[in-house]
Amino acid sequence: MTSARIDSWEDAPDILHALRRQNPIPPPVIICVGDDPDYVFPPGAYDVQPLPFRCPHCRARVKRARLDSVHADRNDACLCMGVTYRRDTAGARSSKDWTGYRDLYFENLIRHQAAAADGQS
Repeated sequence: MTSARIDSWEDAPDILHALRRQNPIPPPVIICVGDDPDYVFPPGAYDVQPLPFRCPHCRARVKRARLDSVHADRNDACLCMGVTYRRDTAGARSSKDWTGYRDLYFENLIRHQAAAADGQS
């Protein structure tokens, strides 16, 4: 799986462009972690609806927005994380799924930090 660390949605277009040069197929998910006082959705989000579960980390209701994008069709968000899904990728359906995406983020973060320490990044 291709992954990159994106610290904010403002960084996402440049990083996604670089990833697409390496592999033209967009990643199945883009995970952005950070604590916010309000829900943060990427540009082009609309039709925000609550999902039937809460984030175990921040306890906020997870909400889903549709996206006006050729690469992704929806984004889920709570107050501590946002996940953008490629059209063929299943979204989170439970708190357990949601925690799995958070775990995936931190697993990839550790890999990137290890690669940087080894001079590979």
